[in-house]
Amino acid sequence: MLLWESFIRLLAAVVIGGIIGLERKKHGISAGIRMHMLVCIGSVLAVLVSLYAASCMPEYEADIFRIAAQIIPGIGFLGAGMILLRGEMIMGLTTAAGVWATAIIGIALGYGFYVGALIAAGLMLIVNTVVARLEKREISFVTYYAETDDINSVNRIIKEINMAVSEVVICRTLEAKSHIAGNLGIEIVTENARSEDISLILEIKGVLYASKE
Repeated sequence: MLLWESFIRLLAAVVIGGIIGLERKKHGISAGIRMHMLVCIGSVLAVLVSLYAASCMPEYEADIFRIAAQIIPGIGFLGAGMILLRGEMIMGLTTAAGVWATAIIGIALGYGFYVGALIAAGLMLIVNTVVARLEKREISFVTYYAETDDINSVNRIIKEINMAVSEVVICRTLEAKSHIAGNLGIEIVTENARSEDISLILEIKGVLYASKE
């Protein structure tokens, strides 16, 4: 295989993996830009190694699909580490599925199936944005965002938020959207929002500000 062709496929992995990861990062998902890039690059390289070995050692009749076939279950182990049980809710299933799909996009790029990879990446973005919004609208989830600079009291703040806001489904920390050093963001998802929820969150000691997403 020509050097430039390998470079194009790996570069495509960086671009597509980065786009998918950027969309996830905007939603505060821990599996962000770098992880999606690395998964996609690794998948492409695994395929390129298969193709390279087959071309260099034709006498061995190498199976160009063998290494690629191991990527799918391998990424499954990585995805399993992202799935968490919080209370009665299972978290991380969508993230794990997204990383798994990104790996398969990498396999497609490795074999030069650019059209399929681009279509799949586009559909993933649609699912993660449009469909996600429709799901939230159907279930009537409301998301609040709060920020604190009292990192040592985060556990107390989260506990008080759960007590103040009714029917909290998710209450988790994430990177501060203000990007102020020392600040930490808190995402609160509730099923039945009330008009006084934001004021109740603001009354909690250590909360700098709160808003509805």
